[in-house]
Amino acid sequence: MPRTIDATDPRAYALVGFKLSEQARVRVAVHRAGSGKGRAARARARVITGHEGFNSFRLRAHFGRRTLPPGAYRLTLVATDRSGNRSRAVERRFVVTS
Repeated sequence: MPRTIDATDPRAYALVGFKLSEQARVRVAVHRAGSGKGRAARARARVITGHEGFNSFRLRAHFGRRTLPPGAYRLTLVATDRSGNRSRAVERRFVVTS
């Protein structure tokens, strides 16, 4: 995954890849870096459906209806299978530039 995304280029994205052992719903959350416990920052999140094997999606600076302001971010993925079993959170960092 590229470590930077240019918010001024609407075509810019980072390709995020992950592997699943079975079909699952994957919660994709983006948090401002440094907005840990005790801070009132809300994550922007969405859920995607993943299939067994390799999956990928494009992460853009436009997450949902909003553009992420320039800064450092954490991307967190958590998969939940049909039985409700949840994976450990996988986290990567990236930067949005302008």
